[in-house]
Amino acid sequence: MTSSRHKTSDNIKEEQNAASASRPKKRATRSLADDLEAQADLLSSSNEGNDDPRQSQSPHADTDDPPLPSLNVSSGRDWNLITADAVKCLTGTDNQTVFLRDDCGKHFVEVVTKPTGDDAPDKKPKLSDVRPVEFASLISRFAKLVKLDAKGDVQRNTIDQKVAALIMAAAPMRELPVIRSLTSAPVLFLCRDGSLRIVGPGYDPHTGIYVTGNTEVTPTVDWEKGRDRLLGLACDYKFPSDGDLARFIAAVLTPALVVGQFLRDERVPLTVFEADDSQTGKGYATKLIGSVYRELPQRVVQKKGGGLGSLQDSFDSALLRGRPFISFDNMRDRLDLPCLESFATEDVYPARGFHKDYIEVDPSRYVIFMTSNGVSVTPDIVKRFNLIRLQKQPSGYKFWRDKQGRRLLPHVRHYQHFYQGAVWSVLTEWHRRGMPTTDEARHDFWAWSQSLDWIVQNLFELPPLLDGFDEIQRRMVSEYWSFARQLCLAVRSTGGFGKRIRAGELAGMCSDRNIKIPGLRSTAEDADSKQIGIIMKRLFKDTEDDALADIDDGVGKEQVLKVEGFSMKRIGEWSQSRNRSYVYVITQDA
Repeated sequence: MTSSRHKTSDNIKEEQNAASASRPKKRATRSLADDLEAQADLLSSSNEGNDDPRQSQSPHADTDDPPLPSLNVSSGRDWNLITADAVKCLTGTDNQTVFLRDDCGKHFVEVVTKPTGDDAPDKKPKLSDVRPVEFASLISRFAKLVKLDAKGDVQRNTIDQKVAALIMAAAPMRELPVIRSLTSAPVLFLCRDGSLRIVGPGYDPHTGIYVTGNTEVTPTVDWEKGRDRLLGLACDYKFPSDGDLARFIAAVLTPALVVGQFLRDERVPLTVFEADDSQTGKGYATKLIGSVYRELPQRVVQKKGGGLGSLQDSFDSALLRGRPFISFDNMRDRLDLPCLESFATEDVYPARGFHKDYIEVDPSRYVIFMTSNGVSVTPDIVKRFNLIRLQKQPSGYKFWRDKQGRRLLPHVRHYQHFYQGAVWSVLTEWHRRGMPTTDEARHDFWAWSQSLDWIVQNLFELPPLLDGFDEIQRRMVSEYWSFARQLCLAVRSTGGFGKRIRAGELAGMCSDRNIKIPGLRSTAEDADSKQIGIIMKRLFKDTEDDALADIDDGVGKEQVLKVEGFSMKRIGEWSQSRNRSYVYVITQDA
């Protein structure tokens, strides 16, 4: 169902074409905060006099419930006839809530809605699997179950779990509509014929998308204003490079590409926010992106072991609920999670709920986030990441607020319909130009990387999407390289830049900051400092020429290791007893 209150794709295209004729070739150089401030002023003026612009003014529904149709479940009646009548009852309502999952019609689900709260995952509508025991009571909400007695009189009846299983297994049940995506806000959808259409509130049988909210989206007439509005989302973040900013913008646009089928069921990467310190805003970033689409990511928290309550169990449960945004929170150490690797690589993923069979879900329907202060992963899965590094703002940094005193996240939530409209304006401009791509081939998901590489370079005037990506990949697949980065961050936090530090002092920093030393198993005295020495020997020996430089100052042999913006110098020394030892000097690159 498409809301008549939304603009059609033709209207969007006409507005974009009119704006394109008058726009300048290059936008003026301004800070992201300046862009956001200008957009906030525009939003405030356009929203004047409307207390809650996000709510559509739909007419009140009739309070009198219509009588339920009768469903004859008499013993001896043909099961196909009973099932065909049951399907009519389930689909004959204005508010369709029972569907088949997008898994070849093997499982039934009900969209469970709650009337309160739209800001927490457990209060948002979700999918609930329907088993025979649930179906026996569910069908009574859609039909009055009756039977014919020996005299031919109609009597009320009920069905048990066995009868429910027979009805669910009958062929006519496969005629139920299929649900593919569950989302809170309207969707800009790319049709098979290449045209754009807007999927509004309710279930849309052509796309399989169920929009649970009653919101409007206001497309930005000038796509350049929409672009600046999206760039403003990064105003409070400090990125090590412009390549990280480009990948942040890609992360903002990715959900619209996924739900709107702009990539034609092609896979998108897991978006990973990696911070150099705690309280940097990595979790805030996932909420910020989710708020653009009126969503709040479901949290999956790391826990050792398997079974009930494990990381995999929590992930599977989140998938089966059908909400499109899921976030792995604060991953650390070595990430060895076969279920995530399977999800990132396979066409279907078998998810299992509590006391339920395995259910195949389509990974291309979900947007997955991960936050971490430092994690190492396998070489296979790192090629399926969108890696965004964040640096902590200095003490005393003044975070942006709008004129009403709202910080960025509540500001975006309040003006969500404008921010999603900004996403639509950018994608519509890309569509108007023919959806061009680049030949970027350094990522496993080519459709995603080549499309967004063109968008960030040509519409956002940012560097290539994967600038610096190879260096981050090399570090994340190695526990030793990840450990070296954590050491550099620890030295920075203690003010040790430029000082000569021995392995024992580095071991003390690891103990104070709960940094795990890879390969450390012994509890003997000085075992930690010896293991650090072993790690350093391996790092300085195995680095390539572009990461390692030799310096001979005539006194001792120096080696310099480059670790993502840091320089780690190893200096060999000889004691009077002719024993060789090393000291380390860590600095931050300019």
